Order: sequence, then structure tokens, then C-alpha cells
Amino acid sequence: MKICGCKVVIDPGHNGIDENGIRDPGAVGASGVEEAEVVQQIAFMLRDILTEQGYEVMLTHEGPSEDVNYLTPRANMANKWGADILISIHANSFGSTEPHGFEVWTTVGQNNSDILADYLYQALEQTGMVGGRPDYTDGDSDKEANFTVIKATWMPSALVELGFISNPAEEQVLASR
Repeated sequence: MKICGCKVVIDPGHNGIDENGIRDPGAVGASGVEEAEVVQQIAFMLRDILTEQGYEVMLTHEGPSEDVNYLTPRANMANKWGADILISIHANSFGSTEPHGFEVWTTVGQNNSDILADYLYQALEQTGMVGGRPDYTDGDSDKEANFTVIKATWMPSALVELGFISNPAEEQVLASR
């Protein structure tokens, strides 16, 4: 089922290279699984699925890149391309191994990003990958924060935390995708 007119930007979180040549792997699980690698592979899978369904899809990057180390340029890529939606993909982490589940984040307040977030939340529930961590305090499933990559876009945008890479069971699930 198509949810928009159909230019989708997928932003695999992290994997930028800073001015010193150091790559940002994002969070790293106890067995060494890197967030950047996991979300890159999932972004490739999502790109392929959406392309097969007739969407135009652009990734903000396809591997380590100096061009994507900062978040605002990723949002600007989507704005410049005229994307209909942006989905930023991440894996969560916490100092404890107990937290688990996926989360979908939008900016603070109600707008079309909330519709996208609800759709993504429901789609993730159907995968059976991990349980969700919704926040229904404002009537929808998304959590809200002003993350730069979604705040700086002109289109509906959501940041998806697929699970906790700091949770050993979820790290294994994420690494197997």
C-alpha cells in the first residue's frame, strides 16, 4: 500500500566520517555489532522493497561517507530532492541491557509526520521483529523530540529506532536482518 506520492528518502543513521577521518559507527552491541552496519543493510532492503512497489527512493548514503557526517545536510538532501517523506533508521542503545523494543520518533507537536509515524509503527508491529515502545500521551504512537535530521525537513519525517543494540537478544535479531 503506497502512503504518499512517492519520493522517499531513507537515511541510514551514522556512518559519517569526520574531519579527522574517523568513522561514526553509532552504538555498538556487546558482541561488536555496529549500528551503522545494521541500519545500512536494513536501508538497502527497504529501498529494494519500496522500489519494487513503484516508489522513487534515495538513500542519504550507501556506506561510510564524508558527505553525511552532519545531520542537517542529510535533511537538506531530502528537501532539495523534493522528497515526499524521510525515514531515518537507527538502532537504540542504553547503559543497561534490559531496555528493548522499537520506537518511532517525530518532531514535537501534531502534523503529517504523526500519520507517517503511526503507519511505520503499525508496519513494524507486523514484522514481529521486536515489541514496540509507544507513547500515546498525545493520541498517537510516536515519541517526540526535535532530532535535527527530522526537524530540518520540509516533508513528513520520522526517525525509527529498530530495537536496542545494547540488548543482547535484540542485537542478534538486528544483526540477522
